[in-house]
Amino acid sequence: MKIKLQHRRLARIIWQESFSAGTPDFYEIAQKLTALKSEKRRDEEFILEALLERISLYLRENKLRISSSQELSDKDKKHILSIIGNTEKFTGGIEFKENNSLIAGLKIEKGYDIEDYTVSRQLEILKNALMKNC
Repeated sequence: MKIKLQHRRLARIIWQESFSAGTPDFYEIAQKLTALKSEKRRDEEFILEALLERISLYLRENKLRISSSQELSDKDKKHILSIIGNTEKFTGGIEFKENNSLIAGLKIEKGYDIEDYTVSRQLEILKNALMKNC
């Protein structure tokens, strides 16, 4: 047996019912899964698998990747986290990485959104503005 539309539908219902203020309540999801298990359904593992796919996608879309030209100090990381903590409701984790191709500054990726605050990007913007005015 494989995951069917009905399994995905039930997983979506569990997912939607567990949202609070735009973020998932994983404690509530666990309670719903416990209730599902107590029903002794034959297809509970397929519903769980469909729900795990949904959670994995959510976490991947909400993970922040912060790239810099050199390794950030703990003080810098804490400062960045304090700024982000005030603006983000939930993050699926924050990953700091070093990217030698950057000149200076930060590049922040969240899912498919990219905010580029690097010197190379600023120079590119300046170049395009100058070329447009010539």
